[in-house]
Amino acid sequence: MFQEFGKTILAAFSFDIQTLNGIDKINAVAAISQTVAALLSLSALLLSIWVYSRQQRLNRWQLRLQREDHIIAWARMCLKLMSEVEEHVKCRLLKGDVKLSSEEFIHFRSRLSALIDEGRLYFPNIKDPKKGASKDPAYQGHRQKILDDLVSFYDQLDRMQKTYTVKMNEETAECFNQLRRSFVSATQKTIDPRRFNRIKA
Repeated sequence: MFQEFGKTILAAFSFDIQTLNGIDKINAVAAISQTVAALLSLSALLLSIWVYSRQQRLNRWQLRLQREDHIIAWARMCLKLMSEVEEHVKCRLLKGDVKLSSEEFIHFRSRLSALIDEGRLYFPNIKDPKKGASKDPAYQGHRQKILDDLVSFYDQLDRMQKTYTVKMNEETAECFNQLRRSFVSATQKTIDPRRFNRIKA
């Protein structure tokens, strides 16, 4: 490739080296050699910059894929727990026992709390100096929508346990379903699986 490039450069000179004599001929050949060497060096530099830029884009893409893989794994655990709580409440309603046992309640609530805090690692609060300034840094500002659904689910579970009536639990079961569906939509919007479908196509 470089040989062809050199031939092209040499052909671009309009004068005939053979017509030159002595020092002039030597100087002309030296000038051409220096020009070709400079152009080859420039070409190598541009190629290195192009390769580096491509590699950087590839690295960013791989990091994004890794992050989204982690988000999907986290969202899968959230959905599994949300479905588990929802079905558990429905089963309780069918049996006429509207209150969770202390062990069940603590089990569900502690898992939800841990998943919410884990979600903050992926979706940090939107900074707002007027909101939560006295709280720890991770809890200052406004929560993102995807975490709002989980926190609402947690709060609804807490209210259900404190105010346990059949009507309350029926409404809670429906609320759990709506929050889970909202969470699915928020997660899908975050990772945008349609983008990967377009890439595959």
